[in-house]
Amino acid sequence: MCVQGQQPMHFYTDLIDPNDIGINSEHLFKFRRNSTCSPLTWEDSYVSNKTAENGEITYHYEFGNTGHNYNYSYSTTGNPHDWHAPSYVVRTYGTTPWPEQDSWQPIPELRPTQNKTLTIIFISALRIFYPKPNRDPIFPADHPFGSGDEPWYWKSDPKARALACIDSSEICTYDGAECWPAHDLAHGGFSGIALPPEYWYTKLSLENSNIYDSIKTRLGGGLVAQARVSQYQSQDLGDAFWRIEAERLFQTSLARIQYDAWAIGTGEDQARVRDDGYADDTPDEAGNLCGILKFLSSDYRNVPRTLYICLMCIYPGLLLLSMRVKTVVKVANWFKEHCCFECSTKRGQKGKGKDPESAPPLRNDSANGIGSAKQGLMKNTSSSLAMQSTLRNAAQNVTTDATGSANGNAGVSAGDGASGSVENAPGTGNGRAGGTAEGSGTGDAADDSTANGPENPANGGPPDAASVRSEATDETAPAEADEDELEPPVLHWILCTLIAGSIYWFIGCIIGIPWACSAGIEAVRDWFKRQQGAAARKRTSTRV
Repeated sequence: MCVQGQQPMHFYTDLIDPNDIGINSEHLFKFRRNSTCSPLTWEDSYVSNKTAENGEITYHYEFGNTGHNYNYSYSTTGNPHDWHAPSYVVRTYGTTPWPEQDSWQPIPELRPTQNKTLTIIFISALRIFYPKPNRDPIFPADHPFGSGDEPWYWKSDPKARALACIDSSEICTYDGAECWPAHDLAHGGFSGIALPPEYWYTKLSLENSNIYDSIKTRLGGGLVAQARVSQYQSQDLGDAFWRIEAERLFQTSLARIQYDAWAIGTGEDQARVRDDGYADDTPDEAGNLCGILKFLSSDYRNVPRTLYICLMCIYPGLLLLSMRVKTVVKVANWFKEHCCFECSTKRGQKGKGKDPESAPPLRNDSANGIGSAKQGLMKNTSSSLAMQSTLRNAAQNVTTDATGSANGNAGVSAGDGASGSVENAPGTGNGRAGGTAEGSGTGDAADDSTANGPENPANGGPPDAASVRSEATDETAPAEADEDELEPPVLHWILCTLIAGSIYWFIGCIIGIPWACSAGIEAVRDWFKRQQGAAARKRTSTRV
């Protein structure tokens, strides 16, 4: 039956995990594919001819019958080279694992064994020219065309050439210890038990994985040789190009497995579409096949959970980074006063003002007076250039009193309890003290009587230079808002933040809640699958 001098090509795969084709299984089963291809002879014992009245010869290829009144499979008439078409004509015949249901019955020499399928592909080259002669049994080129040193060649034999392939698919245990035909029920330790849906999904995906279903609809367009034809001229094919075609057909049958798995999962299985609509012929014992297939979509991509959480934290992070420390303090104080009853009660008992007499006593030296003045200026969060001038004037007055000047002056900054103190040098006159704008600053002379003397501005006396400078500073300094009250821009900032944050998190919840629910459902489903897989493995080990 096979062409002499041509060894059959045998193609096979190792055990394949269903996860490789998108089936989300628990590693219970694996499968493998086998195909064997060989060109068939075109001798007269299998190809007969008959001459018609017009002189044309009709060839009958007697490799089986199609159930009609004749005993041949295929017939051709005339010379295909006379057809002015640069293409290949292809006709296919195939069997199923149930030969009693087949319309085409091959001859006994070609009939496959049980649970295997046979495919015969008849190929005829029309008006195609090749640059070199070749002896390929399927794509021969022997007759020269044209004159010159480099003529073209074409196939002079009008007979079609036949390529036969036998396919088989097996499902095995995960360790490969047991295997059985994919079209048959489970054998060995798995016979008689309820098989998981992943097994049935794998079984259904392997039904159309054969050479016949790889080329039955594409015919000549599915040949590699057809892709090498342009304007009646073909590339050089060589003497064994049929091996390349057989290998491509086997690869297509493997790709068909993944395609069928995707088609079953998405409901686009063309093989199950009938005239009256889609026919669901999934066996009842297969159970629920939904959610088993996973595939990478080209239209969208899933966002990883870590990336999703990071995206949700970008907006709050930017808000925190854009806030000023002063604004944060004001917002915290506002919430402490309006949202915390206990804190508001304590602040009401404490009061906003501070008692000048409750201030801690100041050390009676000029150095500490300068230090107190500087400390008061450092604590004041809205100090201006006028405040810095006051500090320098206070330091100059202290220096003057320390060298025996008439009066000791202390510059007191406006703030909460900031003060300056000096001590009269021996032999000086009355000490003067200038108060702050709020009356919380104090100045101490050598004795308490000078503070109440006629020279004190509080008692009607003339103000000294330090007091004038201090008052001028207080008048020119910008009015400070109470730290317990929020300015309108801060309130606007809080309102905008709350509105924007609410919208942001609302959108995040719309996306995140379904995602979280689906993730939870998937986790529960995976847990049940693991439990079923463990039970199946336990039953298998017990039976084996």
